[in-house]
Amino acid sequence: MAGLIKRRDKYYARIRKWNGVKEDEIQIPLQTKFKAVALELLKDQNCGVNKYEADIKSGVIGSDKESLKKLFPWLNEVGTSTIVQMTVSDAVEEYLHFRRVALSNRPKTIKRTQQVLNNLIESVGATCPVKGLKASHIQEFMERCKNRLTETGVHIQMTRVSCFIDWLYDDKRKELGLSLDDKPKVYKGKLPQKKPSYLSETEFADLMQLPWLSRFHKDVFTFYRATGCRLREPFNGKLQMHGDDDWWLVVEATASKSGISKEIQLTYQQMCFVKDMREGRSPSSTIDNHTQRFSKVFKKAVRDIGRSELKFHNLRDTFALMRYLETRDIYQVSKELGHSSVKVTEKYTTHKLSMLNADFPSLARDYNARKQAENDVRDTLIRDTEPSKKEFASR
Repeated sequence: MAGLIKRRDKYYARIRKWNGVKEDEIQIPLQTKFKAVALELLKDQNCGVNKYEADIKSGVIGSDKESLKKLFPWLNEVGTSTIVQMTVSDAVEEYLHFRRVALSNRPKTIKRTQQVLNNLIESVGATCPVKGLKASHIQEFMERCKNRLTETGVHIQMTRVSCFIDWLYDDKRKELGLSLDDKPKVYKGKLPQKKPSYLSETEFADLMQLPWLSRFHKDVFTFYRATGCRLREPFNGKLQMHGDDDWWLVVEATASKSGISKEIQLTYQQMCFVKDMREGRSPSSTIDNHTQRFSKVFKKAVRDIGRSELKFHNLRDTFALMRYLETRDIYQVSKELGHSSVKVTEKYTTHKLSMLNADFPSLARDYNARKQAENDVRDTLIRDTEPSKKEFASR
């Protein structure tokens, strides 16, 4: 039986041959980095290495490149570079590599995708061939998810499975011998539409009055509510000054959740506070561990004011609703949040303005005062131009 050896991330078949003096080793490239595929290429009944091992050892079949090309289709230019019996487990491994290298996904994104696809592997079996992955398997996986996850959780799981299936049938179809007619459909389920939660002016004031809440954490919550930053952005972004006293927090595309760069304008005091937060982080503590402390303190604080359902991210939602109430311009809000599409931001328009006016009375007063001032200016301009119009008409 031929053996296996891995060189430079690719597998080779090993055939040992005695030449009368010493043992020679013939290595046949298998053109794959997956062990399961390599084993299939060894034992395949039609064109596997084991089928021709005896003839290669005896010299009946030459071991030169041209002779081997005639035997093994994966070495021939018109042959295939991999076998159609790749397992789902191996396909997941290659897919994660693709997302890591080609798409530059962040480690946390890769980890979450891997967790979902590991669940799929557990459901269909690690040795299930890719060509054997049917719609019934996907449906069975979805039913298992429904038994232990919320509607939102099911939607997330099925979305990641759908991306994996699309990759198989778009990028790997020819290599794996797949047919679009056999592509299993993935039903993601309906994602429940929830209005973004927020803290009203009164509730945020109550938060600031909690006697046990430190001054530092009060400033943390105030900063995130006033800037709309995501939790890690003050630590991942770069502080830049433009002009005499114009400060910006610049988050590069590689550090942005949406994959596009964003600029957050800061006051001088906010810039100083970002520096304070960074200096307060222990060198031995990761950004994730440091910011998780913010989330824990916030969770305890909102529980004390009767809003235990809120999460730290709702400070960003509060910022978005406040800016929408101030500007009435959802495109401007989308730009400030750094969303990839205004469709993502439109969820903030589902709240009635009358309700937001009641929850943020100071912003409502400022907006009404601004509109009144604009109307006064317009009325004054109209009155000033009316005499000239009448005078012109009488001539």
